[in-house]
Amino acid sequence: MSPPTSAPPPAADAGDVSEAVDRLCAAAAACSEGGLRLGAGHALRLAVARQGMDAAIAAERWEDAAVFSRAVSRASRLVYPAAWPVVGLSLARLAKLELTALVGYTCSQPV
Repeated sequence: MSPPTSAPPPAADAGDVSEAVDRLCAAAAACSEGGLRLGAGHALRLAVARQGMDAAIAAERWEDAAVFSRAVSRASRLVYPAAWPVVGLSLARLAKLELTALVGYTCSQPV
């Protein structure tokens, strides 16, 4: 049995990740416009925001990641009870992304 192969370095697929962020931004906008408006706590809106945040972090697009993180935090507070760990974790990630975007710091550790 051969050992598992390692994943390619993040820079190898940075273009694909950046394109994914652009498409998820469009999906998030589609959830909010016209006749397709979904409620702030809708499961699809939360899923798009989570995926967008993860893709933006992978592409090191900190401002976009912060925007998606705000949406995740807002939806999480509507879906989960206030004392639920998901709410605290989403707010902690938002705080770290806001700091990263504010200072312009490029962190080498995952958010």
